[in-house]
Amino acid sequence: MCNVRGYRQANNDTLSHIIFVGACPGRMEGEDNRPFSPRGRAGASLRTLLSVLHDHYNETFRSACIDDYSLANAHTKVRVRGTPSLKELRDPDNLERLRRIFNSHSDTILIALGKDAEIACREVGKEPSVIYPHPTSRKVNKPRRGSWERNWRYWVETINNPFLGGPNQ
Repeated sequence: MCNVRGYRQANNDTLSHIIFVGACPGRMEGEDNRPFSPRGRAGASLRTLLSVLHDHYNETFRSACIDDYSLANAHTKVRVRGTPSLKELRDPDNLERLRRIFNSHSDTILIALGKDAEIACREVGKEPSVIYPHPTSRKVNKPRRGSWERNWRYWVETINNPFLGGPNQ
């Protein structure tokens, strides 16, 4: 499975069934040849989301380390701006690539980050377990709440996630 473009297998086998799905690689992801590069904005924001998820749902998200989870892109074309078109998402080769990734575990938990990731999951017949905004969207990066951490806390606490169960007490 590790040779599929636009996919990075988790370092932690017990968490590899949790797949964070983004839209497409940005410049840093293209240079590093991996989704959610630690050097890119989306990777930095996703690390903050993982920290918040770990604080709220540590039975599911037992680690706050990005590389302990599987990471995928809805499409593999590197973009500095913009997102994949519906035609690109629905390309048969792209859909087959996504099926291979999403079917790599029988108990896969898909976390769609943004509408392109949500569409891609549904195009291959998989309903995302959770849908959050894309890590670089204005919904997350609004200065109104002050920081990525506060913004992600807002989204994690606002979106009801039945599969996650109740937050930690």
